[in-house]
Parts: sequence; structure tokens; C-alpha cells
Amino acid sequence: MLCDECKSRAASFHSVTKTADGTLIKRNLCDICRAALSGTPVPVFSALSGLLANFPALFSAAPKRRAEIVCSACGISSKTFFDTGYLGCGQCYTDFAELLTPVIEKLQYGTQHKGKSPHTAATAESSTQTEYERLVAELAHAVETENFEEAAVLRDRMRALKSDV
Repeated sequence: MLCDECKSRAASFHSVTKTADGTLIKRNLCDICRAALSGTPVPVFSALSGLLANFPALFSAAPKRRAEIVCSACGISSKTFFDTGYLGCGQCYTDFAELLTPVIEKLQYGTQHKGKSPHTAATAESSTQTEYERLVAELAHAVETENFEEAAVLRDRMRALKSDV
């Protein structure tokens, strides 16, 4: 999404303001226009300043010479991303995947979410998958300890789960 003010850079600040008569005003601004309109400079990594203080160091393992990548949706370039630390749209995550994956792996413990999920988000399919994975682990332990009777029971429960899906 482009900045409403300059119409050339990707918007990174989005606001909705309600006027006295109840009208909603939506503004999408880039960092430069936001700083110019507010009169105060905006830090480059305002939201992630502590986390990404050493942002360039995160890319040190990557090759120094790489082709310029441009987002197919908003047009932001990899150079702009490296300079600002901001992505322009959701498509940027797909287009810049080869650049983002190593960074995300360094900042977090991998790229797969393994935390808790809200109770409202738990579905029958996900609970069945979790149950199946638990049974696989129990089966491996039963076979390892040569408890074949228990392994047979676990195998039958796994088959029953698969047939229910």
C-alpha cells in the first residue's frame, strides 16, 4: 500500500481518526511523511528497536552479493527493506522468504509455531493430529522397551484415529 501523502513509498503507518461529526479518516503514511507531518523524527526500528538493534549483523552469514529482490505487490526493494527494516505488504513475506527465514530463525527458535493456541482456535482436526502424534511417540517407546502388547494396542488406536479422519 502506498503512502497517501507522497504516493511513491510504501506506507508503514496506518491510522484511523474519528472526527467530531463521527466521520472516520483513514491515513496510510510512510515513515518520512509521518515524520514530516508530526514534526518529530521516527526511529527506523520504532516497534522493534530493542529486538533488532543489531539488524545488519543478522545478515552477516548470508552472502554479501545478492540480486536485488522487489516485491511483486507493493514494489518495495530488498535494499529498502535492509535500510528501514520494514516490509510493505503481506506479499513481501513470500517474495523475501529467502532473506527473512535466516533472520527469523536467529530471532526465534525456528520458523514453526509450537506454542499454545486459544481454546476457540482448537479444532477437532488439530486435536486428532495432536493425539495421533502422542500415540506415535508412545508406540516408539513401547517398541523400544519391547512392550509389544502395548504397541499393538497403540497401533490399533492409531488406525482407529486415521479411519475417523
